[in-house]
Amino acid sequence: MFHIMHNTADFDAALAASHEQAIVLFKHSASCPFSAVAQLEVAHAKDALEVYGIVVQYTEALKIEIAERLGIAHRSPQAIIIHKGEAKAEYWRSQIKEKQLKEAIRALG
Repeated sequence: MFHIMHNTADFDAALAASHEQAIVLFKHSASCPFSAVAQLEVAHAKDALEVYGIVVQYTEALKIEIAERLGIAHRSPQAIIIHKGEAKAEYWRSQIKEKQLKEAIRALG
């Protein structure tokens, strides 16, 4: 399932959900070709995984908050595997692949 985040409350809900099962936090640009390719990979995975996403142009404050709270530098496109409220893995640009996201989540049990 794909959930769109707009604010801190949405991010808090994503972190809470990560205590039930690992999630993917996907940050992407509405105008970047790398983001378009990554978005297709994430779209293929969304039926099997819980994905929480933001479009970075529309959520400036949230993208900064995510980086600060997770302790991971902001990049776009970026997929972050979160489990139990903590970042466990991070993928950028061409590293974002459906298979890799699924395997990373599966490895967390």
